[in-house]
Amino acid sequence: MPASELPVISQDGSHAQPGSYQEPRRAATIAWGTFLAVALVNAALLWRFHATYWYPSDEGIYAHIADRLLHGQVLSRDVQSLHPGYINFINAAAMWLFGRDLLSLRYPLVLVAFLQSCLLFHLFVRRSVALAAAASVAVTAFGTIQFLNPTAHWYCLSLAILLVWWMSVPVRQSSRLVAAGAIVGGIMLFRQLTGLWMLMALLVGVFWEQSSREARAGTWLARGILGIAWLLLLAYVVSTAGARPVAKVMVGTWPLAILGVVAFRLSVPNRATLHAVAQLSCGVALSALPLAGYLAAHAAWLPWMDDSFAAALRLTALEYMQSANWLSLAPVLGVIQVLQPRDAAAFLNGLYWAALPVLPIVNGVLTLRMIRRSEANQMWLPVTAAFYALVSLHLEGSMYWYFSVGLSMAACLWHAARARPSWQRLWTAGAVTLAAIAIVFHAGQSASRSASDRLLGVRTRTQTTRVCNGMPGASLRIEWSDCEPYRQVVALLESHVPPDATMLAVPSDAEFYFLAQRRNPFRFYNTALGIRNDAELRVVLDELSRHPPVMVTFRPADKFNTAASAAIMQMVRARYRLTESIGGVEIYEK
Repeated sequence: MPASELPVISQDGSHAQPGSYQEPRRAATIAWGTFLAVALVNAALLWRFHATYWYPSDEGIYAHIADRLLHGQVLSRDVQSLHPGYINFINAAAMWLFGRDLLSLRYPLVLVAFLQSCLLFHLFVRRSVALAAAASVAVTAFGTIQFLNPTAHWYCLSLAILLVWWMSVPVRQSSRLVAAGAIVGGIMLFRQLTGLWMLMALLVGVFWEQSSREARAGTWLARGILGIAWLLLLAYVVSTAGARPVAKVMVGTWPLAILGVVAFRLSVPNRATLHAVAQLSCGVALSALPLAGYLAAHAAWLPWMDDSFAAALRLTALEYMQSANWLSLAPVLGVIQVLQPRDAAAFLNGLYWAALPVLPIVNGVLTLRMIRRSEANQMWLPVTAAFYALVSLHLEGSMYWYFSVGLSMAACLWHAARARPSWQRLWTAGAVTLAAIAIVFHAGQSASRSASDRLLGVRTRTQTTRVCNGMPGASLRIEWSDCEPYRQVVALLESHVPPDATMLAVPSDAEFYFLAQRRNPFRFYNTALGIRNDAELRVVLDELSRHPPVMVTFRPADKFNTAASAAIMQMVRARYRLTESIGGVEIYEK
């Protein structure tokens, strides 16, 4: 980090112009020392928690897909995936490098989480070293260590931070927009909706930068593009089943307002708009070339389109998507808990849950004020964070909230850097305090914790908690109560299903295929997503009749049970016998 990029601080704590301070060496030493300390803290946190948590039904899907790819199967043609592809290739590469183990999928997560914390520090350091440290630690504390899972969301977050960093550094204009388009294209090919939100944020920033009061005629194109984006976003916010109206207002209001205000105020010549869109499109196309070549080489275009769009939309129609309401209730329950705490932990966690959901609102209000002041060079992080928060509306649960809240906190700290030193110190202290609560009470805790336990900060894992030392395919240090039922089911599958035979997990539980290393007879891993109509159900039932799997597992209380899984189990119960019931999983043997 050259001295020219270090913070310039006057004696009263305000930021001065380069050359006005008298001790550049001291400032450089402070910045470097703080960066190294923060980097060590982030590395220690990531390593401490990288193997202490699992969400088996989710990461089992990623492991199952990656394992099948390593066995020579083709994505979408031979194995279904709701994500466009890049997440599965990263997971497969991790398994190829580090072995077929769930732990292998954690190493890329740890790496990108560490890199994103460094990028945030570098982004902030010219504004305030203290705020840079707080933002860097906060994005780790509220991020990957809260949901150690090889999900596409974490890679999207890292790419979103890379996008902010890239658009904030001075580079040649043509390469700048092409590279930005490539980053957004990459996000799209990790997760479709997140890529769409980041494209909207990118268009807002690019058009606002190019807006000029001198441009009078022929400026309708940029406004039209943002108008279309506004309509698409409004339709999503209104129609999404994963969030309650309160959450939609808390999160969805601000990107809609940003789109509307910028579209109304900007004035970009149509030629400049076309030029910018062309450069961004080139970048998006470049990011898609590897996947396009792969799909073309394996004649997998049609199943890929069906998986990435039709099957993905099917997920949003499932009944469980309408049951979550964490974001709507957490602030109210948090305030009640602060006013009537049962102990110190409850008080601290009341503050935590009351404060975190408010961050998008704070960022939204301050970002709109920034736009009204035409401060285009300062808006990349706040605007990106406002749009990235939309990720949490997909499913209004606490885990989805963690996917975006770290970036929302960073955006609020970015605004704080413009405030008086006393406000900067207050925001720094608040961010560090909330990060500490996240680490102490929530990181590495069991996914089976109840909502009330999460609200109160009840720790299921302490120094005396019995820990499972892992099992073949899952070298994780997780709680015994989470691990033991899986160990028993997997042992049963391994002893009763020959290695060259098949088993079936209904309606989901793809982790059983991976942990037992037994074959899935179908392209899909989830009956709710793989069987979408009567014709597909008939094909599955016919295959089960002609080539029955040796064993079938069934989880009656699973959220993915549908009429299709009921029809399958009707056949299974008529032809198989129930041999065991372990941890809520029924096991049927031929």
